[in-house]
Amino acid sequence: MKKSYLISLLLVLAFFIVHCSKDDMTSPQDDLQVDEIVFDQSDNEDYQSSLAKGNMDFANEIRLKYFAEALAKTLSNPGACRLLKQEIGKKFDGDYDVLWETVKDENISDKGKFRKLISDRLGEGRGSFLSIDEIENVPFLQISLPVNFEKWDGEKPILVAYTPLTIDDMEWKEIYAYDADMKEYILDAKTPPDFPVMVVGINERIEYNRMTLDQTKEKIFSKTTTVRQSEEILDSIRISIDGEGWLSGDPEIYIVSAGTKSLYDRKERANLTSVNKINKWYTIDAALFNWETEYWGDHTGYGVLEYDPSGYNYSVSILTENVQVKVKNESNDDFIGNIYSIPYTHTNGAIWLFDDVKMGLSY
Repeated sequence: MKKSYLISLLLVLAFFIVHCSKDDMTSPQDDLQVDEIVFDQSDNEDYQSSLAKGNMDFANEIRLKYFAEALAKTLSNPGACRLLKQEIGKKFDGDYDVLWETVKDENISDKGKFRKLISDRLGEGRGSFLSIDEIENVPFLQISLPVNFEKWDGEKPILVAYTPLTIDDMEWKEIYAYDADMKEYILDAKTPPDFPVMVVGINERIEYNRMTLDQTKEKIFSKTTTVRQSEEILDSIRISIDGEGWLSGDPEIYIVSAGTKSLYDRKERANLTSVNKINKWYTIDAALFNWETEYWGDHTGYGVLEYDPSGYNYSVSILTENVQVKVKNESNDDFIGNIYSIPYTHTNGAIWLFDDVKMGLSY
């Protein structure tokens, strides 16, 4: 065999081996890669400073960053992949996510508990000032797979990103993700990737689902039976924006109804857990409130919002007595739409369009 032919054959074989090894991980294109992860002393300084100032969003974001790196490295273990594929796939709250508390004590084959594997990986290759105990101070810490769950075989490592907490989710532009080889990538926060990406963050749906229709009514509805009354029904709803990027999974939509009688300040809030996608009509067919004009007034106003942690801090302002009322947002929640005046005598089944929401109402 000629020497030049042998060299060519070896080169082809080497290319084939390298090509196959890359296929072991479901990853994005190489042009997304940023660099090897190196130790950054400023992270420690920023973390200690944020704790001293009580800036927990900043502190928790750094915790999530280091958790994401450690998890990405741990996914080189197929047992960890299989566990997360199974538990995330259960969609315990309707989203592709699982609480860290649920999986941390699971054994990963003969390697010990999941929590220990993560702990051993913290700062590996770069040094770390954070322990797993520190990271577990993040409230409702979760692992999710918000995009392309079905494309992941649950055997090979995938990228792991973390949720920014110091920037409003409507202003996210770029997010950082890590692979099992401790390389960092920049992903578009607005456009979902066409490959699976795992995300660590704070579960929004636990607190959201604990909140039910506001029960703050005085006992005045039994006062008389002579006033006009009717249930206001939300027949259907469609939203054009959800306020979040793909990173946070499905939105958590709620609607606030408010009356125009300032004396009683009538308002109700209802969670709409089924409204998960934009530009799609959802049939709700549920009562928003019992409309007694003596106490609600002759008109109502509505606000549609997307829940973020520590949300539900909305307020109601009477713009014109018995004609206009405005629901205002004073929290981190994303405001999707607002309408100031719907009369008691509105046509049944009417479609109301305001901002980025279309809503069908009847009574």
